[in-house]
Amino acid sequence: MALNQSWRRRLTYGSNASVVTVVGLAVMALLYVAAMESRVRWDFTEEGRNTLSPDMQAKLALLDADGQTVQITAFTAQRGHEDASVKNAALGDLLQELGTQSTTVDWRLVDFDRERLTAERLGVSEYSHVVVQRGEGRVDIRARDLFRRMGSGDQRRVAFMGETAFARAFSQLHTPKRRVVYVLAGHGERDSEDRGPSGMSDFADALDIERYEVEPLNLLAAVSGGSVPVVPEDAAVVLVAGASAKLASHETDALISFASRGGGLMFAVDPDRETPELLVRLGVGIQGGVATDQKVMFPFWDRPIPVIRKHGVTEGLMASNLAPVLAHVAPLSLADPLPTGVKGSSILVTSRRGWVERGGELMAGAPRFDEGVDGVGPVDMAVALELRPGSDWVRAGKPPARVLVVGDSDFLGNHLFSDGPGNSTLALDSVHWLAGADLRVASVGARRQKVRRLAISKNELETLRWVSLGVLPVLVGLFGFAVRFGRRGR
Repeated sequence: MALNQSWRRRLTYGSNASVVTVVGLAVMALLYVAAMESRVRWDFTEEGRNTLSPDMQAKLALLDADGQTVQITAFTAQRGHEDASVKNAALGDLLQELGTQSTTVDWRLVDFDRERLTAERLGVSEYSHVVVQRGEGRVDIRARDLFRRMGSGDQRRVAFMGETAFARAFSQLHTPKRRVVYVLAGHGERDSEDRGPSGMSDFADALDIERYEVEPLNLLAAVSGGSVPVVPEDAAVVLVAGASAKLASHETDALISFASRGGGLMFAVDPDRETPELLVRLGVGIQGGVATDQKVMFPFWDRPIPVIRKHGVTEGLMASNLAPVLAHVAPLSLADPLPTGVKGSSILVTSRRGWVERGGELMAGAPRFDEGVDGVGPVDMAVALELRPGSDWVRAGKPPARVLVVGDSDFLGNHLFSDGPGNSTLALDSVHWLAGADLRVASVGARRQKVRRLAISKNELETLRWVSLGVLPVLVGLFGFAVRFGRRGR
């Protein structure tokens, strides 16, 4: 009888376990089918590394809106190479994500060694090459644009730059014509080819992704025949970044002529420099001193946290809640009233507690507002101007000319361009606004680097210093005495 009960118990437990197992497998099968149908995904990485950036998603949405199929043919890495599996996996994952997020993207990953006929038909002769086609348009992505080796020794690894490369390809499909940003040279400006801390090569690389050519412009040199230099016809924007010397009168005339045909001008100026003559005519002034505020980017007193005002230039900053980092900012001013035909607005300002620092006493190593010496805030750090067609500035029938003045050129330099959370967004959106760029090509495919900054005022810094140097040691000492006497009591 006991044996029968034992077997019955075993059969009951076994049947229950079998039923639970079958039900569990059925639920897993249903979840798998549902996942394949709905393609729901979660990305648990802190910075969303496995999720397409919002900019890339916007570009895919534009492709879907056009409705024309985008065919992506990607070839595998060289078989047997030590990094082949890593490269194929990274490329395959990105292609799968693009296909999932878009209804028009059709992709395939082709084995270069086994399908040489496909490679020959497309004219591909290297491993890890990608061909992106839409209608008659075609863009080739080279292996060196997809993968880069970073680090040294045992830390050397392959970095995948695929999203950046595909973003550039989609921009090229949207606009086959490249636009040109000319960087004025000859007055001590920052160099767009310089990869040092003060250069602007990172900015130039980001503009390349956006389908802009970056070329130097020397208006001091006359062309053969002695004719007066002019801004080339293919210019979309002329950038004057950190000029330390005065522009010649014929250079100013060339910039005015460029604006008269609806061109875009960007001036990144620095403190204690003479205001360019063109800006004086437009009603923009550079005050003496440096803009600062109660709240700054810790621990730099000359990096005030800007208040961002709504404008075409700042839409990206406000949408992504990004703060640009401007260092040692020249205070700007707008004339009241502005010249006829000129409409101006402040887009980056200090808070009401900001001021123009012109010297005086220091408090805890940082400047403080000295009435009668310093200028009261709020202080303009960046202003945007529009010049109306049919006025003295722009010829009738041309688009409005746009001028942007930023009281800092450091934010374009390599040492701050990637370090500041919103610097790349501000710089690129400025160029797009000045050029009147279409939204189809006005987004960056590269994922912005996430930078965490602590915004703290001088009073808060002083409180933090007292807490860390005074209160915390006292608390630790009291805790130690309590533990000591507590043990004695036992």
